[in-house]
Amino acid sequence: MLLVVALVLGLGSVAMAGATAGRASPEERRERMAAVLAVMGALVTGFGVILFFAANWSDIPRWLRVASLIAGMALLYGLGYYLREVRRTNLHVAHALIFLGTLLFGASLFLVGQIYHVQAHDPMGFLIWAIGCLSVAALVRSGPIAALGLLVLIAWIAHEVIDLAGAVEETAVLLPVVLTLFGIALYGLGTGASQWFAPLRFERPMRMIGFPLVLLGIFPFTFRFVHQTGFFDDPLTLTEAKILMWGFAAAALVGSVLLALQFRVRRTSPAEAVVLAAAGLLVILAVVAPEVRESGGELAGSEATVYPLLFNVLLGVLAVGAIVVGFLNDEVWLANAGVVWVGIDVIARFFDPSWSMLERSLVLIPAGLVAIAAGYLLDRRRQMPGVAT
Repeated sequence: MLLVVALVLGLGSVAMAGATAGRASPEERRERMAAVLAVMGALVTGFGVILFFAANWSDIPRWLRVASLIAGMALLYGLGYYLREVRRTNLHVAHALIFLGTLLFGASLFLVGQIYHVQAHDPMGFLIWAIGCLSVAALVRSGPIAALGLLVLIAWIAHEVIDLAGAVEETAVLLPVVLTLFGIALYGLGTGASQWFAPLRFERPMRMIGFPLVLLGIFPFTFRFVHQTGFFDDPLTLTEAKILMWGFAAAALVGSVLLALQFRVRRTSPAEAVVLAAAGLLVILAVVAPEVRESGGELAGSEATVYPLLFNVLLGVLAVGAIVVGFLNDEVWLANAGVVWVGIDVIARFFDPSWSMLERSLVLIPAGLVAIAAGYLLDRRRQMPGVAT
């Protein structure tokens, strides 16, 4: 299980390392490719080492296991520091070694706990790993390590919600809500407080992880059956999981406010802040003020309609808005993310059985015609004399 989690988190951070925003010169592309190859090599080497130890783990004495883990981390961090700060050569290799050290640190947390049968709060390992990753990322100014730390933090959030929720049904509702709020906080803080996070190389990982997380969180709520399953009994009853939700709601609010205040340097920031704040408000309302409740063991009302429609509109606005904002601010990754989510949304709506074929057609046809009309108007404006392209 640990190998699977580490693989997902590691590959996600490699993808973050290779992402670009805007046009790059050939030299910049070579630099980024070298960085990606170095990090990817570190990742593959790390998994090879983990598999080697796993194959012989039971035959290695306990003290030697712990010593090997500590020595491995010391060697990786020490060699990375030497190449980076002392010799100041092979910087990409140095960065890859430090990246590998953060992966080994996370694996060591779980392996040592397994060796000594430590009884602790299970999600705490991910939180400690995330804090370690983010601390190292701040020290070495590393975007990929920051991305790894944020992905580990998401794993902690998911594990925490699953652990704190009283039932599977509560988890199914609160997890996407908390992830949405965390995504809003990441994107809002990364954009609105870029003057603080950019020098640490945290800005792009925060934004490039935060935005897809928002859409991933609200996506389940676009389906009608989610609002009709009776998951929302006693929505105002305070639980530990809901306290966690309100904490992330506060962080999302702060992020949205800081984003809105960026209007002087980013003209799209007020609109972005409004849409993100609306997303946060809507997911919270879906929990505390559900459209369909259980009454006497039976679902009150027939079918949920208002919330599914609102969430579908919100998802469309976020996806299309990302394309527009990406082009206006020359952020290719954001426009690409919007295109991907438009495709996901169209496929989901086409196959969604909770709406009739006629209802789906009445949504998809106008939406497609509006997109065609917008493209026509933009193209016509480009061809008009005196209008800058």
